[in-house]
Amino acid sequence: MPIGRLDEKSEGLLLLTTDGKLSDRVNRSGIEKQYLVQLDGAIDNRAIERLEHGVEIGISGTKYQTLPCQAKILDEVPELPPPDKKLRIDRHRPSSWLSLTIQEGKYRQ
Repeated sequence: MPIGRLDEKSEGLLLLTTDGKLSDRVNRSGIEKQYLVQLDGAIDNRAIERLEHGVEIGISGTKYQTLPCQAKILDEVPELPPPDKKLRIDRHRPSSWLSLTIQEGKYRQ
């Protein structure tokens, strides 16, 4: 069974286990998860501060306030394999790279 998930437009490592208790503990216990995130467009420090304090997102029509997180603009582009060609990021405008560490994983947080 997977520990966590990747959304349709996400790429990355997915951990698999046969230990259901381990999967549940990782998914529910607030263990920090770090993501390298590429954004379509530039991000500023004000937006980073908002992320760090939690933002309101919608989940199935219900508003939800995310928990605070750690967010940092990366000065250098991480060395990663090329993205899927279906992703249109960086084609028509600059992109931003962030390191984002969260303790929860709500829908498209």
